Amino acid sequence: MRKIEATIDPWIFQDVREALARVGVTDIALCDARCTDVHGSHTEFYRGVEYRVDLVSKLKLEVVVDDECVDDVVKAVTGVAVMPVGRILITAVEQVVSKEEMAHPFR
Repeated sequence: MRKIEATIDPWIFQDVREALARVGVTDIALCDARCTDVHGSHTEFYRGVEYRVDLVSKLKLEVVVDDECVDDVVKAVTGVAVMPVGRILITAVEQVVSKEEMAHPFR
């Protein structure tokens, strides 16, 4: 099994979710992330005050899939993105334990 982590723009999440559903991925973990911008920092104005923006808002998407599905998932994520996806990390997963498989360890 492999864990795939992708950093995407928040406004394309729904499209990525639908693309993943088409390849059979329905269990998704999603986190808010702040990343450095490829263009560096920039300044913005809010209520007349200028401030520097060093980090931009992104979403970190995590899915665990079988080894055979990795290419399909990567194509689904990158195929939807209008701009290049920030990064995609693929790591090996030794074991997955779900709540249903645990035998009440705290009793």
